Amino acid sequence: MPDEFTLKLSFLAGVLFVLYLFVGLYFRCDPMLDAITTVGFSDPIFSYFSALRFIFDGARMLKDGYEKVI
Repeated sequence: MPDEFTLKLSFLAGVLFVLYLFVGLYFRCDPMLDAITTVGFSDPIFSYFSALRFIFDGARMLKDGYEKVI
């Protein structure tokens, strides 16, 4: 049976590997998605702030997006 240090090291390596996978999926770049013009935040977590802004000031956000394209 492995000693305590080996178990802790294996657990740490597993956690770091899973964290690496999640970070890799989060920051994955797709040039086709980057070409789409956005108004507000495009990050998954911060997009909630943009959704709240759209609820209260949607007309201005649409106008800003339209001006960004032209």
